[in-house]
Amino acid sequence: MITGAMKTFVIGAIETMANLIPFHLLVDKHQQHGAAWLATLPKSHPLHKSIQNAANKLVKRHPTPLHNLMHKYNIQPTKMETFKATQSETNWKLNIKINIASSINKAIEDIQNDNPDVKVFMDGSGMDGKIGAAMVLYRNGRLKTKVQHQLGSQ
Repeated sequence: MITGAMKTFVIGAIETMANLIPFHLLVDKHQQHGAAWLATLPKSHPLHKSIQNAANKLVKRHPTPLHNLMHKYNIQPTKMETFKATQSETNWKLNIKINIASSINKAIEDIQNDNPDVKVFMDGSGMDGKIGAAMVLYRNGRLKTKVQHQLGSQ
C-alpha cells in the first residue's frame, strides 16, 4: 500500500527500492532500541531493579518479557554507559559569520583580514546546460577537504 504497486509486482524488490525495512527486522530494531533504553534507566527509576534482575538471571520457567528482551540481545545494564542530559540556554546563538562578497576583490580583501579557525567556501554555478556545486574546507589555514558535484541539467 505504501508504494502503490500492483499485487503482481515482486513485493521484495519494490520494498528494497522504496528503502523499506522488512517488517520482522523493523520489529527487531525497535525491540533492541527499547532494551537498550531500559538498560540505561537511572537508579531512581522504579523499573531499574527489575531490569537488573532480569538481565542477571534468565528464568527457565515463566520468564517475563523483560527476561526475554534482555537475554535476546545479551544486554548487561551494568556495562552500559550512561550520559547526563544537558540543557542549553534558549538565547544561545550559533557563532558563525556568513559573508557573501559583492566582488572578487572584496572577497580577497575579506579573506586576508579575517582569520578564523575554520573557513568554508561554497559556490554553485551553471555551465553548458549543467548545474554544479563545490565546497572547500580550511582548518587553521590548511586545506582539509574539497568536494565537487554535478547536480544535473539546468
